[in-house]
Amino acid sequence: IIVADRAIYRVAGRWLRFVNAVFFAQLASLVLAPVLRASGYDGAARPIYAFNGFFCHQRASHSLSLMGESVPSGARCTAVYAGLLLAGLAFARLH
Repeated sequence: IIVADRAIYRVAGRWLRFVNAVFFAQLASLVLAPVLRASGYDGAARPIYAFNGFFCHQRASHSLSLMGESVPSGARCTAVYAGLLLAGLAFARLH
């Protein structure tokens, strides 16, 4: 039980870093995918677009563009991810 308690406290102390890292990776993938596609690496960008397709409609008319390619999520979803990351960073700074 003591080992389990220590593990729980270790995770509880680092949960915000993990959550912020996840949202940072999500935003980085949103930037990386159109750059890869515009550079001719469509095969590398395809899994990023497919993964984001589970969470967003990916309509080109509602998406931001980067290097002439649409970002793999809509502008609203991208703003939500950015807002969650900024809120997490602000919370980490104040906490």
